[in-house]
Amino acid sequence: MIELQAPAADLIGFEHAATTAEEKAQYAKALAQLKQPETLFGIAPAAACQLAHQEIKAPQPEEAHEGHDHDAAHEEHEGHDHDAAH
Repeated sequence: MIELQAPAADLIGFEHAATTAEEKAQYAKALAQLKQPETLFGIAPAAACQLAHQEIKAPQPEEAHEGHDHDAAHEEHEGHDHDAAH
């Protein structure tokens, strides 16, 4: 079993909803690549693996970042000095 969980920014270069034609094309390209796990992961034919199930959970391009409170995700870092020597 292979499970991949990644932020949209790592897969398509941004997390916000795709608005431009270029962003929508990036989204479509990434989704198309994810739909080809045999190519994406390069599993050796000698392994004799077969795809039994594939599921992609991804928001539509116009929904990519809706419902995510960006500021809340960073609240845990408040008061932390990134420049402080550890």
